[in-house]
Amino acid sequence: MKETFLVITGDVVSSREISNRERLQKKLASLCEEVNKKFKEFIVVKFSITIGDEIQGLIRKNSPLLQITGYFEENLYPYKMRFGAGEGSISTNFYNTTSQMDGECFFNSRQAIINAEKEKRSIKIILHNKTIESLLDIILMWIEKTKEEWNEIHYKRYYLYKNLGSIEKVAKKEKVTKQSIWKSLKRAKYDLVLKSEEVINKILSAEKG
Repeated sequence: MKETFLVITGDVVSSREISNRERLQKKLASLCEEVNKKFKEFIVVKFSITIGDEIQGLIRKNSPLLQITGYFEENLYPYKMRFGAGEGSISTNFYNTTSQMDGECFFNSRQAIINAEKEKRSIKIILHNKTIESLLDIILMWIEKTKEEWNEIHYKRYYLYKNLGSIEKVAKKEKVTKQSIWKSLKRAKYDLVLKSEEVINKILSAEKG
């Protein structure tokens, strides 16, 4: 059986309405470089801009998918991105950019992001195992519905907590009380979102190709 990989394709939601498209593209290019460095042990072919404001990269099956997509989400805010992740084999040689490659995983990733746009979702995943795919989709749907209720403060403090690891450090960074941070995170249901993301990453890492 051929080894399978995951392709992540992402684009910016309603990007045509953004006035400074050149600045957006520079930011996306910079984020791709940061992701390539931060997650280099999981990346097979580096993330890069493929066309317009679309990014794409090829990663290993055991990669922390939501940490990678979350890095783009965190650092591109308030602009929103949608993602399509597809599992499958490669039918070409490996090259420096995914635009030179083809295979099942690329087709599935493309179909996944089309599905995400149709369903107004942030991320859709297509896997060989349809039972696991359906399970992950339900968890992802819950995460997305929860995040719809977040404001800028929720996003900022959630990612600060995720990066710093404690409410005390976030409070110090924000120069507010620990109680204030805890209330914000509690309203955002941060603990359940974190655990849900961890479950998804564990399921994907345990999946066989």
